[in-house]
Amino acid sequence: MSTTIDRPARVLVQSRADYFYFYMAISCAAVAFLGFAPTYWIPVAQGTFRANPIVHIHGLAFFAWTQIGIASCRERV
Repeated sequence: MSTTIDRPARVLVQSRADYFYFYMAISCAAVAFLGFAPTYWIPVAQGTFRANPIVHIHGLAFFAWTQIGIASCRERV
């Protein structure tokens, strides 16, 4: 004898919401990365960007913030 158990509708809705927040976090990180690519990321990669170290610390901290947002959503998915 076998028994099948259907998932409650609430679990399916919660699952879809988790994916929504995860993909929105990825979208926000992509917008931030692509938005700063012409003025920061590409010149840094080419070695032509010169600025005070605080500018690099600021960039690292706030880009890490977007990555933390993705990681926190990923735990729920």
